[in-house]
Amino acid sequence: MLRDFTRKTARGTKRLTKAGAIAIGLTCLGLFVSIVSDEIQRKKDALAAEAETRRTNEIILAGQPLSGLDFELRFGSSNPFLRDAMTRGQEKINENAKDVQGGVPSTPFEAEDYEDALLPLINYIARIGQQNIGKEKPPESKPISSSASIVLIALDNSPNSILSFGAINQDLVWESETTKAISVGFLGADGFKRGRTYPHAFANISEGSDGATSIYGIHWNLDPSTLFGALDRQNGRIPTTANLPKILKVAIFFDARELPFPKNDFGTQSIDLWKVDKAIVHEIKISPEQSEGMKVTLAANGFDDLKREYSYTRMFDVPVIDDIEREFDAHCVVLEFKSNAN
Repeated sequence: MLRDFTRKTARGTKRLTKAGAIAIGLTCLGLFVSIVSDEIQRKKDALAAEAETRRTNEIILAGQPLSGLDFELRFGSSNPFLRDAMTRGQEKINENAKDVQGGVPSTPFEAEDYEDALLPLINYIARIGQQNIGKEKPPESKPISSSASIVLIALDNSPNSILSFGAINQDLVWESETTKAISVGFLGADGFKRGRTYPHAFANISEGSDGATSIYGIHWNLDPSTLFGALDRQNGRIPTTANLPKILKVAIFFDARELPFPKNDFGTQSIDLWKVDKAIVHEIKISPEQSEGMKVTLAANGFDDLKREYSYTRMFDVPVIDDIEREFDAHCVVLEFKSNAN
């Protein structure tokens, strides 16, 4: 057999025949395929082991009480009105930071951040697509409202635990009176933060043309103390766990002068806020230019390697009407995000 792969030359040396060269080539190819297959299998096994470890850790984490949370919502937009509003807001924040006497700014830093960055961004998100469901003006042509703007995030499937932040006015009418303190996601009457941390808006403004996409978002890192003061629960006896929902729902009340909640208690409401009833709600269609790649990221209890990422799926305009047909003077939208985890 070996004779078929070599032949003698006139000088008596051996040289590979064509069949020999092909045989060696096939052998090398087979060796290469074997090595590549082994490497692919090794990577598959490593990924499977990593995924299994992550699933195990997620199961362990899900059974733990929720003691800390890192929340971030971000999206891209080429909307020129939003770009201008956030640019002007940052300029005001910078001016306020320079106007400091005795270590104290003319306006508390937190109040300036809320007024000129967080609230304009909340109002923009709330009004995305309003003109598509019969509202008379697009969101960018309507000035920022001085009435209440409130963000509510359901942190479990029930939903029982509600994270909240935003701004309210003293003349806001509640469904009923209580002595409960409002979430630390709202600034105090003096304009200062009430928790160790507070939500803030960020903007990475593109330096390109007006049509370029800029990145906007809201971030809030809640330590155990802040988280405790930021949550409202429908049933206080049920503890909040780190078992985050697969479908994350975010409600935004805006242009609000009346609210369907007992005063300062967003865990109890007289309207069916979280259930999407297609008979009474309107789905809002938004374009990629308005909210490109909108997503939410949640990391529970400091486990950043187990953070859960949610992608935007849809938005609804929800009538603020209770079971006895009482209509509240407020607008509300609910955004849904789906977990990217398997």
